[in-house]
Amino acid sequence: MTERFERAYNALLKAFMNDTLAKGTCVACAVGNIVADAMGGQVMCSTFSEGTIKGLDYECNVRNSWWSDLFVTNIFGRQTIYTKKEGRYVEKYRKDIFKLTGYKWDEMAKVEKAFETNTKILYVEYPTHTEQQIMEDQFNGLMAVMDVLIKLDDVAEGQKYKDAFKTKLQLV
Repeated sequence: MTERFERAYNALLKAFMNDTLAKGTCVACAVGNIVADAMGGQVMCSTFSEGTIKGLDYECNVRNSWWSDLFVTNIFGRQTIYTKKEGRYVEKYRKDIFKLTGYKWDEMAKVEKAFETNTKILYVEYPTHTEQQIMEDQFNGLMAVMDVLIKLDDVAEGQKYKDAFKTKLQLV
C-alpha cells in the first residue's frame, strides 16, 4: 500500500463514519474530503431551516473546494476538465493537488467522477431520505472510489480496505 492510498483511504473512512461525505457539493464530496484532510482541515455539516424545510449545509474550516477550478462532474455524470479559467491559476492548482494528496489532477478527476456517478442522492435531498438510504448510496459511491484508488496504486489487499466501510452499514 502506498502512502497516498493510505491517506486517501483514511480521509474517506473518516468522512463516511462522521457523516461529512456528500454528493453534489465540492466541499464534502470524495475529493473535497481528501483535499480537506490533506490540508489539515475539517469538513462539517450543519442543519439549517428555510421556512419549513430543513436542509443540510457542508462547510470546511479551510478553503478546500479550489480543486473544482480543475474539474467538475455534474449531476448527469458529465465531467468538465478546465484547461484554463479566467482569473484562475489552473497549473498552480494542478501542482497543489499533487503536492497535497500525492495524486495527479487527472487521477483525482477519476475519483470524483467515480463518486458522483455512483451515488444517486444529492445532499440537498438528504432530508427527504432515511439515514440508511443515504448511507447505502454513499457506500455505493465509496466502493467505486475505492476501485479507482486500488487500481491506481495496485493495492493487493483492496477488498480488505473496502470491507472497512461495511462496519458502519452494520451499525444501523
